[in-house]
Amino acid sequence: MQQNNRKRIMAMCMAFLILMVLFYLQIYLITNIHHNCSGNGCSVCAEIHMAEAIIQQIGSAIQAVLFLIAFLCFITESISIVNQVNLFNTPVKMKVRMND
Repeated sequence: MQQNNRKRIMAMCMAFLILMVLFYLQIYLITNIHHNCSGNGCSVCAEIHMAEAIIQQIGSAIQAVLFLIAFLCFITESISIVNQVNLFNTPVKMKVRMND
């Protein structure tokens, strides 16, 4: 049980770190988008391009994960609806004869 809690805490920490990286990259882009460029070999421009690439890579992964989560939620709800339909079947509806 403790191992399961440890995994859950690590997953939450990783998700929090990824969100913080995305947040700080966005802040960096907003603050440095209109900098005084020194031309070829500008280090700020290189960092801006790298930050944009990281945001695009993480962003596409987040879309795939959200799609997977939505699909799993749909499947689990579908299964629970099927189980609830079976609850409405009574012996009278099924015309079962109960001889004691």
